Amino acid sequence: MSGATATFLLSTGRTSTQSLAAMLAAARPDAVVEHEPLHAEHHSRDVFRRPERFAARLDRTPAIEAKFAEIEAHLAAGRSYIDTGWPVYAWLPYLAKRLGPAFRFAHLVRNPYSVAASFLTHGFFAYDVPRGFQLKAAIHAGDPALAHPELAAEAERFTPYEHNLFHWLELNAFALECHALPGFAGLFRYETLYEGEVPALPALLESLGGPAARAAPPLHVDRHRQPLERGLRLRSAPLDRAVRDLAERLGYDPAGLARLADPEALSRNYSRAPG
Repeated sequence: MSGATATFLLSTGRTSTQSLAAMLAAARPDAVVEHEPLHAEHHSRDVFRRPERFAARLDRTPAIEAKFAEIEAHLAAGRSYIDTGWPVYAWLPYLAKRLGPAFRFAHLVRNPYSVAASFLTHGFFAYDVPRGFQLKAAIHAGDPALAHPELAAEAERFTPYEHNLFHWLELNAFALECHALPGFAGLFRYETLYEGEVPALPALLESLGGPAARAAPPLHVDRHRQPLERGLRLRSAPLDRAVRDLAERLGYDPAGLARLADPEALSRNYSRAPG
């Protein structure tokens, strides 16, 4: 495969993935860079933590097999491939085996409260009938294979905000387990990408696109954000504890989490129209 690699960004979404794709595409014109190439059609919710369902889903959704075969063709031709979108997440263990030494991925996490509020601006869990990404990609508290099944009893009373926090919790618990896969290129926190004495953005870009991507100039792309229409109510103490515990394992300090969780500040931020 001529040293070419297939690199994926493991995240919940709402982590600047569109911007990262734009930066990588500019820095790596020799590579194929995509962002959510199948949208929600990876059907990650269906196969999440259920590897026995991979083969059946590939048969039922030919577009998934076609995309994976396309990635293999790029590698065989010596072209590297990068996907910064989040909906492929449940397939990473499968891709690690299928792609072998060419497979790489980085884990990008953002604080749970901003992720949940941002997803609400996209209507995730805000309507009675799930659709699109919420139906096919987001993780639900009633799903059959979870790291936190004990929270399912709470789910009937979850607010839309809490449903989005649960998605963050489950996907990042899974991501932590994936660190044991071959090809893991590091854990990065969104909040450190652009700020601090040594912003982490160049290191993340290098982990995804190699040394040539390290100096890519920052870009901001968010084509879909809408103002927040629903309130941010966090009522479930067990969910709150589980989210905070995992966030601390991922490098967030308790005092910082308390500030980030402030519902009034979040509401002010996400109630503004983009611009």
